[in-house]
Amino acid sequence: TSLSCHLSIREQHHTLYIYRSFAQQRLSVNIPIGTRIPCHCNAMGKMLLSSMSEAELESLYQHVRLDDHMTSGPRNLPDLKLAISEAREQGWVLSRSDYATAIATAIRDHEGNVVAAINVSGPDAMMAAEGVLERTRDMLLECARQISAEAGYRPAALG
Repeated sequence: TSLSCHLSIREQHHTLYIYRSFAQQRLSVNIPIGTRIPCHCNAMGKMLLSSMSEAELESLYQHVRLDDHMTSGPRNLPDLKLAISEAREQGWVLSRSDYATAIATAIRDHEGNVVAAINVSGPDAMMAAEGVLERTRDMLLECARQISAEAGYRPAALG
């Protein structure tokens, strides 16, 4: 894609960045390895939370304030649950902030659990070009499918 790519895992209610691939573009989004960002504040975090049950989410966020962050993310638990439900249903999340656009999806293990998230991100101007967002999303979903398959994930047969 020639865009930035990051891989993360969940550490409690934080997204922990564990890998990055630098963009070939001059303008890029490159978050350092080891960075921790609250899950509700970014696309990968929402995907990392997407396999949790409502009870697990309530337990995890029982003592966490969601309105302490200067983001456009969910400000309370019901809004977070809605965002996660949408992420789960769609299979990916689109996030826009600070003149950048990110698309994220989940990586699953052999049991179907979400064990990581992967994203592609770039400047809004680049991502807004006709068809770029759709092509990038499709490539990201295929990449995540391949990584998940290597981890032993086999989606249930439909119908």
